[in-house]
Amino acid sequence: MVWMGLAMGLALYGLYVLGRSSFRVEEGHLAVLTTFGAAEADEAHPGRLKTWGPGLHFKRPWQKVIFVSMKEQNLDLSGEEGGRTAMAEDGTLLRFDSILRYVPVESELARFLFGMRSPLDHITGLFTCLLRNEIAN
Repeated sequence: MVWMGLAMGLALYGLYVLGRSSFRVEEGHLAVLTTFGAAEADEAHPGRLKTWGPGLHFKRPWQKVIFVSMKEQNLDLSGEEGGRTAMAEDGTLLRFDSILRYVPVESELARFLFGMRSPLDHITGLFTCLLRNEIAN
């Protein structure tokens, strides 16, 4: 009886480890594996991360997977106050609602995922500054 319980426990533990050792990447996404917080580098292309495309893949149980959508994404720049404002050259106050469309570049995933604390806030601020500069000119 004890051996039966031990065998069942080992079988359940084996299923748990097997479940933690595989991951599935959806179509239109890429996956990056991290081992204790460090991402795996691609040996063939220095400076790039090793990525996994759509499908079923295996990993070590202690590795974590970061999924990145490679589809075109929309970022609403209107803000909570209902729009951004800028002053034109003649003193007219302009209010504009804008939506930024972007696609992550695979060769720059290391900077996008690990180079900034909040990359979407960075993109929002950069685009807002560029847009205000163009309106002012």
